[in-house]
Amino acid sequence: HFSQVFSQATFLQRKFDAMTVKAGTGIIIRRGNKVLVGERQGSHGAGCLAFPGGHLEDDDNSLEEQIARETMEEVGMIITSAKVDPIFTTFDILGKNGQDRYLTSYMLADYVSGGDEYEPDKFTPCEPDKCKGWFFVTLEELFEILQDKDQHWIPTDRLKMYRPVLHI
Repeated sequence: HFSQVFSQATFLQRKFDAMTVKAGTGIIIRRGNKVLVGERQGSHGAGCLAFPGGHLEDDDNSLEEQIARETMEEVGMIITSAKVDPIFTTFDILGKNGQDRYLTSYMLADYVSGGDEYEPDKFTPCEPDKCKGWFFVTLEELFEILQDKDQHWIPTDRLKMYRPVLHI
């Protein structure tokens, strides 16, 4: 499945000659019946709710390694991959001029330990310049919050479609 994702990225890169398609992950981290989301801040997606995640880097040898690294960098948590293959993939055109294009594979992981939990279900970000804060919510709470948000990076239609796979 991962090779299909990169084949799709290669096809899209050829299609958009002058543009680069970056590959990354969104990490759906479960703890009980809740998932972890954060409010982004800074220049990239300020005010948007998003899952932890990021770009694949040259020294990432697998998606499992990449999501573990990103989660530790962003939240300071130890996770375990619940599913090796991505649950779903999105193609997003971002940025003011539409030049930022991402092929994002959404991975499922379970919370094991760690993170600075300053209140129940609320965690201090490790990169406060990029994220205002992290918090666990049920999917129902998340969908309700997103109804009032103009912008977010949570693919709600896909979450609803793949909810049986998430087991929450």
